[in-house]
Amino acid sequence: MCSVLGGYSDILHRPADSKRATHEVGYTSIADNIAGFIDIECLPKTVNVLYLRDDDSTEIIFNRKKAKFHNSCRLSMNKSKLYRASTTEING
Repeated sequence: MCSVLGGYSDILHRPADSKRATHEVGYTSIADNIAGFIDIECLPKTVNVLYLRDDDSTEIIFNRKKAKFHNSCRLSMNKSKLYRASTTEING
């Protein structure tokens, strides 16, 4: 199951399975973006926040659980979407 959003049928990807030495960056960037969406109170309603309720940071939870994401879910939480949401929130 996707660690961020649900209901999609595309292939799940796990940053921890990456052959790159910096595979943790995948978890860091999505965790940072989720925090940004929370800060501006624009977190998409489809985000599985129950998964994120823990004493640890989102990044640590993702690493510990070896979280998987659909590409469509990961892209829905990227920096461009966060920037767009933050400028809409400021100007709206």
